[in-house]
Amino acid sequence: MGLFVVRYDYRDGSEATQDVHRAAHRDWLAAQPGLRAAGKTDDNGGVLIFEDADAESLAVLLKDDPFLAVDVIGSTKISGWAMPLGTWKAPLGL
Repeated sequence: MGLFVVRYDYRDGSEATQDVHRAAHRDWLAAQPGLRAAGKTDDNGGVLIFEDADAESLAVLLKDDPFLAVDVIGSTKISGWAMPLGTWKAPLGL
């Protein structure tokens, strides 16, 4: 298992659609056992921290995000992440 940072860039003009579907998006995220943290950024995007077997299986999982189904997500980037330091390390069980 590894840690991955997922960067979503939301489509310009998608704010109203985000508002309508945010609850479904958050419910879906909350149901993912590998999710470690998630939140919206101040530049019309979002960051998710996942623990998963590999980037490929995480990419498959992300295809079920309700925001993707309603065309809110313009781009997705998945990056492996090593977290050797930080105050979050112990609370996250890393």
